[in-house]
Amino acid sequence: MEILLMRHGKAEPPHRTDYDRELTAAGRQRILSASLGLKQILGGKPLIIWTSHLPRARQTADIIAETLGVTAISEHEAIYSGDLDSLITGIIDLPEDSMLLIIGHEPCLSGWSERISGVLLPFKPGAVACYKISHRQPLIGKLRWFALPKVLAHWGMSESNAGEGENACQITSKPNSN
Repeated sequence: MEILLMRHGKAEPPHRTDYDRELTAAGRQRILSASLGLKQILGGKPLIIWTSHLPRARQTADIIAETLGVTAISEHEAIYSGDLDSLITGIIDLPEDSMLLIIGHEPCLSGWSERISGVLLPFKPGAVACYKISHRQPLIGKLRWFALPKVLAHWGMSESNAGEGENACQITSKPNSN
């Protein structure tokens, strides 16, 4: 099993309540660009998407799902509240070959990363980390890769624009699939 943790895209400033904040136009565009790179990295593997119920996370999930052709998104309040133990209950029931993308918030994602792999990561908006899970209860895994949205966007651009001039990003290797 692989689990990807992703922070929602750039959201409106907190002049509104935390529950109502939506993605900014730039946040939507950055997530769209990053989703193209994520599509290249995943290589068509089936993906399960779980997201926080807050608008900025759901909007991020919708963009990713549309790009990757995922038809179902599950909302989980435990993602916003940071209750990883509640999520583990659902993770245990997933097939061993599952790839699960969890879209959530800071500081929960950094804490979960440290709990899963021992690695504390700085989840900026749109950042994604992938873990190869070796044990589900407790949830233990190895960090496979971590990417900021700009890196994912370049990955997607390199696949679709390779050889189209100086703006094409040349990437020589994909993340190890082991």
